[in-house]
Amino acid sequence: MSTVAAIILAKERRMVNRIRASGAVNPEQARTLEELGISRGVILRRLRERAVIRQAGPDRYYLDEPSWEAVRRSRRRAIHIMGVIALIILIAVLFGSRRALAVGFGLSALGFS
Repeated sequence: MSTVAAIILAKERRMVNRIRASGAVNPEQARTLEELGISRGVILRRLRERAVIRQAGPDRYYLDEPSWEAVRRSRRRAIHIMGVIALIILIAVLFGSRRALAVGFGLSALGFS
């Protein structure tokens, strides 16, 4: 993961934790951005696009826990899939290089270069 991606994910977690700590976890307990201590920006926009932070009224926001958990699950799933793909590629490269070496040694033993 790139450093930029890691920083963005950490900022998202901090924002979610701040909203959770303020108690704004349903529409009835929604708070303004000032009350939550957060500002408009890329992180808020990303979380709103994923329906993690929802608007409950004019300038009042809350955390949608099920959406946050779904985002976290999908990220974990993507990381696991990338790991499996990397492992498959590694095995294929190792198998391919060993096979090439075995074939190469077999030919050289027969007098071919």
